[in-house]
Amino acid sequence: MKLFGHPGSTCTRKVLCTMNELGVSHEFELVDLAKGEHKLEANLKRQPFGKIPSFEDGDVRLFESRTICRYLSDAHGQGKLTPADAAGRARMNLAIDIEASYFTPHAMTFIYEHVFKRPQGDEKLASAQQSLDHTLDVLDGILARTPYLAGADFTLGDIVYLPYLEYLALTPVFASVKARPNVSAWWTRCSERPGWQKAAGR
Repeated sequence: MKLFGHPGSTCTRKVLCTMNELGVSHEFELVDLAKGEHKLEANLKRQPFGKIPSFEDGDVRLFESRTICRYLSDAHGQGKLTPADAAGRARMNLAIDIEASYFTPHAMTFIYEHVFKRPQGDEKLASAQQSLDHTLDVLDGILARTPYLAGADFTLGDIVYLPYLEYLALTPVFASVKARPNVSAWWTRCSERPGWQKAAGR
């Protein structure tokens, strides 16, 4: 099993956390973003859109971090990280869909602005703040009922948020996370897990 990516990449970290939680051994090959290696032919053969990560497990070749995480849980999870019942799986997939559509695009606006120092413009920042606050309110409501986004157990539905929250914690916008008690407590629970701490290089 081999993962191609960069340890600072949010999408690579999702997969690393999943592997750590499952105790899956793997090889890691660095794709140096600073050198533009993600746009070179070797990476384009694995990931035709020139992104990271990509993944190999025997004859299985995958890209897109959420797909890789789902595959790892299905193929190597032995019941971990994905609920066994249909309703639980639906809640997990809903959490992942919320992350992809309504959380990450707005979180990344602030990560680009404050962490990577790529100015986003006042209008975009204001719009992103409004959208992010609404998403955090929705998540806070879910987490008022259950300790994790899919229910009682930690799942892929939680993992997918962690890389972005890790970087948001370096920005003033993290005050919006702290202002939602259920989201804040959930982040603390998740961020203290050894699988995440290892993935984040702590």
